[in-house]
Amino acid sequence: MAPSSYKATDKAPFHPAFGVTSIKNHVALVLELETVQYDLWAELFLNTARAFEVHHHLIDPSKDDPPCPDVDQNLWNRLDAIVKQWLYATISNDLFQTVVESRSTAKKT
Repeated sequence: MAPSSYKATDKAPFHPAFGVTSIKNHVALVLELETVQYDLWAELFLNTARAFEVHHHLIDPSKDDPPCPDVDQNLWNRLDAIVKQWLYATISNDLFQTVVESRSTAKKT
């Protein structure tokens, strides 16, 4: 399920995630293979995703989330690409080489 902001409309909506010019302003840590900081990085990243209403691209929706039967697939794909860019921008090059996968979704990354 997706949040109500994903509903298809006649006019393309401005989603809060579109306004993020630099994810590093919100997630200052760079996740690295050698450093044990995953929990801190994950908390910052997921909190930012929630703040910008894209956490559904990372975690399964809870039963408390409103149903959204009318998902705009183009908007969902665009937001998923943004979340993947955020992930890639906040991890080390070594880790990036390990997790990058063509045509994957943010959740699978």
